[in-house]
Amino acid sequence: MVSQDGNSDVLVTCPAGYWATGGGCNGWGDTKNFHYSFPAGEAAWSCRSKGGPVKASVFCTNMFKPVTQENREYDWAYAWCPRGYRVTGGGCFSEVGSKWQEATPAYGNDGKQGYVCGGHGGWKNVVAICTDFSHPTKINGGGIGGDWETPTCDEGWAAVGGGCRATNGVQYFQASQPATNGWNCGGHNNQKQVKAVCMKLPETTTTTTTTTTQCTSCNLQFKYVKSSLPSSNSFETYSDYTLTVPNTCAPTQHIENYKFPHVPLTLLMKFKSPYSGKTARNVVFGDLFQLNLQTNSTVTIEFQLVDSSINNYPIQVDEVVMSVLDLDTSGAVHQRVRAHGFKAVRLGDGVKRVEIAGRDSPYLFHGTNPGDHTNNPSNAMVLSPEQLKNTMSFAFVKTSSWEITFEVTEGTGGRNFLLGGASKLMPPLAHC
Repeated sequence: MVSQDGNSDVLVTCPAGYWATGGGCNGWGDTKNFHYSFPAGEAAWSCRSKGGPVKASVFCTNMFKPVTQENREYDWAYAWCPRGYRVTGGGCFSEVGSKWQEATPAYGNDGKQGYVCGGHGGWKNVVAICTDFSHPTKINGGGIGGDWETPTCDEGWAAVGGGCRATNGVQYFQASQPATNGWNCGGHNNQKQVKAVCMKLPETTTTTTTTTTQCTSCNLQFKYVKSSLPSSNSFETYSDYTLTVPNTCAPTQHIENYKFPHVPLTLLMKFKSPYSGKTARNVVFGDLFQLNLQTNSTVTIEFQLVDSSINNYPIQVDEVVMSVLDLDTSGAVHQRVRAHGFKAVRLGDGVKRVEIAGRDSPYLFHGTNPGDHTNNPSNAMVLSPEQLKNTMSFAFVKTSSWEITFEVTEGTGGRNFLLGGASKLMPPLAHC
């Protein structure tokens, strides 16, 4: 369990190589409540209070990589795990900033599992965090108790998540949060039903092994060095951008009868939604790539790492960092970015996370500092203090592809996004 205290808005992150299985919050400030308890990517948890201090806590694991399911409904929202999956935890946030009566694991009559959040009106966004049935889980607690309750897991079982329901009185709570091998909920002098999700630990064995040191983590530090620009704005147009891979690290995915040298990879960029922008301005800019986008428009791009020498075969790497630079404002025009499935994210001081009602992702970021072309960087690793403020970097792990959505708000003309690899904000990993 990892915890972090802060004022009003707190983000807590799992250690490197770990994923979040469940998290929660304690709005211990003057208002004694919170309205946002939600995963931030795959390895972090975000909490927001209605004012004053809040504590964010998250359970982390390296035993498995969870999958998530999200849903948005009015007042009461359910998110269900895929068939064959068990719920480990979940999160909720209210778009109008209201409290909620319940945020807890849910179980359907047909055996499905998920997470529910609801009460006190308003649109709710809920996420269920799930694992496959190869990892046995069970619920401890769940009965109606007092104001503060902390069910714990049995010996040989580890707490991975939980939830709470306020059953009477004002029907909300100050805290619903991870505890030492359990789940804790309480506050506002009402009865609670508290559930701890417990996962059976694997049996331990002692073995003697001989190991050799090898490079097991690969962070691609790429530069845009060539581009084949699309001839039109058509849907699903491909553009190729050649990357360079450090000589100290090669892709880790194995293909039978194929030996990886320290090969250059190609990054395929595929428009996943209609594109509005000037393709003539989509150019290599130093070591970065400039993407032009019309105001009042959005485009989602899939980025895929492939080996072009074997028919664009997708190549999975341990870690790749993608940075968006020059994320600034021009008058009332804002540049925004959305992403899913990232392991970690780092933001410059001028980039903020925001919630937009009705959007399909709570992970939306926008620049706040005014800027123009006179202060544009050309190398993600060489940034002035002002350029660093307008930079954000995502880390994606164990993958060959990822998606990012770019948006420019209402205005006239267009804006340019600068894209790069690892940055001064999120440097490449040290290789062995």
